[in-house]
Amino acid sequence: MSSVTINGNTYSADGSTPKDMLNGGHRTHFIPLCSDVATVAGQVQNNADQVAIDAVNAANGANAVRGTSTTSTAVGAGMKTFTTQAGKQFTGGNYVTVSRTSAPTTLMHGVVTSYSGTTLTVDVSTVAGSGTHTDWTIALSGAKGNNGPSGAGDLPYVAKTSAYTLLSTDKGKLIDCTSGTFTLGFSACATLGAAWTTYIKNSGTGKITLDPNGAELINGAATYTLPPGTAMLLQCDGTTLRTVTVGPTQLIRYKIFDNDTNGMMPASVLENITPPTFAVGYGSGFLYGLAYGNGLFITSSNHPQSAIGTSPDGETWTLRTMPSSQVWKVGTNGSNRFIAVCNTTATATSTNGTTWSAGTSLPANAHSTNGIPAYNAGVWCVFGNLTTTNFVSTDDGATWSATQTLPAAQSTRPFVVGGLFWFKPLSGSTAYTSATGLTGSWTARTLPISPSPSYLTMQTNGKLAIAQQVTGADVYETTDGINWTLADYKAGYSGMIPYLLNGVYVTYQGTLGRCTTYANGISTLRSSNIGADYQFQAILVGTRFVAPTLIVGGYVITVDTTNMPQTALFTR
Repeated sequence: MSSVTINGNTYSADGSTPKDMLNGGHRTHFIPLCSDVATVAGQVQNNADQVAIDAVNAANGANAVRGTSTTSTAVGAGMKTFTTQAGKQFTGGNYVTVSRTSAPTTLMHGVVTSYSGTTLTVDVSTVAGSGTHTDWTIALSGAKGNNGPSGAGDLPYVAKTSAYTLLSTDKGKLIDCTSGTFTLGFSACATLGAAWTTYIKNSGTGKITLDPNGAELINGAATYTLPPGTAMLLQCDGTTLRTVTVGPTQLIRYKIFDNDTNGMMPASVLENITPPTFAVGYGSGFLYGLAYGNGLFITSSNHPQSAIGTSPDGETWTLRTMPSSQVWKVGTNGSNRFIAVCNTTATATSTNGTTWSAGTSLPANAHSTNGIPAYNAGVWCVFGNLTTTNFVSTDDGATWSATQTLPAAQSTRPFVVGGLFWFKPLSGSTAYTSATGLTGSWTARTLPISPSPSYLTMQTNGKLAIAQQVTGADVYETTDGINWTLADYKAGYSGMIPYLLNGVYVTYQGTLGRCTTYANGISTLRSSNIGADYQFQAILVGTRFVAPTLIVGGYVITVDTTNMPQTALFTR
C-alpha cells in the first residue's frame, strides 16, 4: 500500500501526497497519523457501544409487545380473560392475536378491552382452529383488513340434519340442511359481527326455520322459513340479519295454497288453474251470501227463487223449498235458528236449515243488499231499506221491534265481532257498534283508515278485516270492533282482502285473471287465470273453505285444505 486515508487525512510513502513519509517526512507527519488512528479507534468503540444499547432496547421493545399465558381457554368468539405478564403494551383498544405456542395456526384475534397488572381481557371476533388449550402466545396486532376475493373452492361445506346454532366461525361456509325439519339459530349479531356472511341450503324435503338470537330480526321478521330445494346467502351487519335468495335448483309441482310454498317463486304465472267449483242448482243468477249452522252450508241466489241451497260439505247441494219466490238472504245463530229475509217485509224461519215456514213480517222492507240477518247473543238485527233504519228481534223472529234508528246511513251489512253488532257508513273513518241494535245504543268507533265498505271481510280466523280500495293496501284487523292492529298481509287487486287458508292468505280473482297469496307480507302471483271469482262471505269450517262465486247459475268454490287439488310449478 503506498497511501492510506484516516480520519479524512491521506498519508503516503511514495511522494504522491503532501503528507508523505519519504525524505524525512515522517518527522512531520507520523505523529498526526497516530492521532488520526486514535480518533478513528475511539469512534469505532462509540459505535460498538451504541449498537449494544440498541440491541438491548430492541429486545426490551419486542418483549413489551408479546406475552405468554397458561390460562386454560377454549377457542371461540366473545370475551376471553388471560393471566399474562405485567408491563406489556396491551392497552385498551389495541388489537392482539392470541395463538397456541405449539400450534400457531390455532388462534384468536380481537381487541383489548382491559389490561391491568397481569390480567388481560380480549373481545375475540375472529378465530381459527378449536379446542381448549393452555399454551398461548399473545402478540400486539392490528385490525383485521377487508376480505379479498375468494379463490376456487374457498367455501367449506358443513352438513346439518338437526337443530344447530350458527357461530362466528361459520362465516364463509356452506351450511347444507340435508334432511328433516328443524331450526337454525344464530349467535347474537354483535358476536357474529359486521360483514359476517354464510350460505345456507335446504337440500332436504323438510322446512328449515331461521331463528335469530333473542329479539333480533331476519329480513325485518322474527323468523324466516327456507323451503325445500332453496338456497340463500345470509348476511349480518352487526345488528340484524338479511337474506339474498340464490337461484333455483329445480322445478317442482306444489299445491298452490300449501304453507310449504311460502317464500317460493312460481315458475310460471301462465298456467290456467280451474278451482274446484260445485253447482248449487239454480238456473239463473249468481249466489248471494253464505251462512253455516246445524252442520250445513246455506246459500241463496241474487235472482228471485223459491228455494235455497244447503250442503254438509260444500260439494253436494240440495235445494230447500221456501214459502215464496224471493231474493232470500239467510242468517243463523250457528246451530238451531235460521232467519231469511228478502227485499220486501217477508221473512222465513227454520230450526234446522232444511224445513222453512213463513215468518212474522218486518215493519218495513229489508235493505236490498245489506239486509242480511245478523245474530248476537239472543238478538237478531236486520237493516231496513231506508239506510238509517234497523229491525230487532229477541225471540228468533217471532216478533220484530218497531223501526229503530241508526246513528248514520249504513253502507255495509251488520257484522258481529267481539259480542257487538258493527257497521260502517259509506265514507269516513268512523264505524258504529252496539250490543242490542236499538236506537241510541250505538257507539261511534274511530278506524285507523277510511276503508272501502265493499271489501270488508270476516276473516277465517274470526277477525274483521278492513282495507282501502287500493291494490296492495294495508289491511287492519279487529277482534272486538274497537281496537285495530296492522295485519301481516296486504289487500289484493283494488283492495280485495285475502282469506287465511292453510297458512297463506288467498284471493281468487277469476274475472281479473289472478290468483294471489300473501305470506310474510309478500304477495305471490300463483296463476294468471283461475276461472272463478268469489264473493266476500266465504266460510272456513274445519278444513272446508267454501265461497260463493260470480258464476251465473249458482256455483261455489269448495276447497278441502287437507287435500287441495290445485297445483302449480315452483322453482326450488
